[in-house]
Amino acid sequence: MEIGKRIRELRQEHNLRQKQLAKSINVAANTLSQFESGKANPGYEVLIALADYFEVSTDYLLGRADDFGNVSVRAERTADFPTAEEKKLLVVYRTASEKGKIRIKAYADAVVDLERTK
Repeated sequence: MEIGKRIRELRQEHNLRQKQLAKSINVAANTLSQFESGKANPGYEVLIALADYFEVSTDYLLGRADDFGNVSVRAERTADFPTAEEKKLLVVYRTASEKGKIRIKAYADAVVDLERTK
């Protein structure tokens, strides 16, 4: 997956307009548009700003990692990182409206409470 697609997907998952993201990472909106369309690639500093903003690795943005960059080479640490299913739930939560996020959290809390009473 090219870098532009990853930037666009992350921006949309965070419900941001191009202008909002561009301002946050100190680039012009038309420059961000060029990144997303694949007409230009971000330089080193912008790549780091994007990775920091979205809390992903630069490897993820560059397409070198298939997940959000939370990769561990030590087997004993794999439990510290979200599974593919957990990542899907995180994407659903992040793309939900504020009301939706409240509902998702309330439902999750209710499931945990139910499990505790068993």
